[in-house]
Amino acid sequence: TRVDMSMAEARREARIMEQLNHDNIVRYFASFAPLDKGTFCIVMEFAAGGTVANRVGDDLPHRVIVAWTRQLGDGVAYMHGKNVLHRDLKPQNVLLSDADSERAVIKLADLGLSKAVASASRITSIMASCAGTPFYASPQVAIGEPYTAQDDMWGIGCIVGELVAKKSLPAYSRALSFCNDTRALQCVKDDCARVTLLGGGFRSLLDADPSRRFSATNLIAHLDGAVPPRAMHAQHERTQE
Repeated sequence: TRVDMSMAEARREARIMEQLNHDNIVRYFASFAPLDKGTFCIVMEFAAGGTVANRVGDDLPHRVIVAWTRQLGDGVAYMHGKNVLHRDLKPQNVLLSDADSERAVIKLADLGLSKAVASASRITSIMASCAGTPFYASPQVAIGEPYTAQDDMWGIGCIVGELVAKKSLPAYSRALSFCNDTRALQCVKDDCARVTLLGGGFRSLLDADPSRRFSATNLIAHLDGAVPPRAMHAQHERTQE
């Protein structure tokens, strides 16, 4: 796995990945520690399309962005249904199965910071730790509050915001955390609002109030209602080819 990941993070990623089986989460095959004992290797599905971060700046059709957004929602909803929080959602941690954007399927990856919680009731309450990449942190995580499922949803908002704006969020702001730059945040919200297929409610993912953000299941329902069925069906057919 990544060379910048600690041994503990790598082992935790393997344990988490072994429990998960979903089309929008990178597939786990095996893990092992070589004889030198200084490394830990995870064998996982190969994603030929690289990371979503590599596609920021591309002139992607809105139907593709919406399809990827729904797949992000599907993968995160599955994780939350298993009482697992990702805790570091950003473009660099989302893979694509194919270099062709019309055929690519989203694959959530880099689960080294993920954690399983004891019960479904805690998935929407608190975890006694903070995590993630500071720039992509939600307002709550940025001030040191414990991580919740709604912070994963903020991460989805940041990922989609970059795809819509065709620019990485750090290019918008010099703040330590994107959430602290009111001007940049509003610019990204406005960009997303102009994507009709996302529906007006999508902006809630970047709301400072976590109670106003969609859950993953609500995001899926929203997109299914906001996207014309014919457009979504056409994208699904291209993905399955």
